[in-house]
Amino acid sequence: MTSARRSIPLICALALAFFATAVAARAATLGRGLAQLTSLYESGNPKLTAALKIHIVSADGLVMVHVRIDAAASAAQTLSRLVAAGLRVTAVSEMDPTLIEGYLPLGATRAAAAVPGVLRVLAVQRPRNLAGSVQSQAVAVQKADLAQARGVDGTGTRVGVLSDSFASVTAHPNAADDVASGDLPSGIVVLPGQDLPPGAGEDEGRAMLQLVHDVAPGATLGFERLHRRGPVLQQHPQPAPQLPRRRDRGRCDLLRRADVL
Repeated sequence: MTSARRSIPLICALALAFFATAVAARAATLGRGLAQLTSLYESGNPKLTAALKIHIVSADGLVMVHVRIDAAASAAQTLSRLVAAGLRVTAVSEMDPTLIEGYLPLGATRAAAAVPGVLRVLAVQRPRNLAGSVQSQAVAVQKADLAQARGVDGTGTRVGVLSDSFASVTAHPNAADDVASGDLPSGIVVLPGQDLPPGAGEDEGRAMLQLVHDVAPGATLGFERLHRRGPVLQQHPQPAPQLPRRRDRGRCDLLRRADVL
């Protein structure tokens, strides 16, 4: 009898520990950012307005979320339960069916996280531009953002491009507009007589420099017009190929030259 009585507190302690672990596991399905937003919402904290500004929010106040579900669970059943919990589905990944995107009311985040088969629910933050009004996809593909986060941004490097023109286009947005928006830095070196007259070019060189500036925002930039014949071909035993037409803008020929800058 005494032994049995002594075992009761131990059993209770184990049960409480198991319960606490289960609660923690359920709470862990909310990402840190979404958990913070939910807490601010539930407590009526006025800081919620500022916190929402860095997240993608619909016009009616729902927060965009990424939901990761268990691959072993029924995707259709889990999705149906998420919708019933308040998720407004916008996309289901074709490459990874366990990833669901949608909008969720803050008042329904805990209910969505409690749906069987749900692993994580994460709030989606607004994208941030590191250089200019539009960020090139090359930044993420080349992992330039990781290098920039470590302080490697091209400072001390000189990059020159060869193309048709830099500031020939006068319509907006033009070269001056790009500098004002931060899509290009000020002080780009254009060799004398190397740009085309107003309206004579397409400013492909300016577009190329925008890409370079996104990847290496600290680099010094320069431009020289690509000649079919003339100084450029004379200086390079292997002439640069003719630049592609407008329909093949995905290809860029970049040239770093000490005599350009």
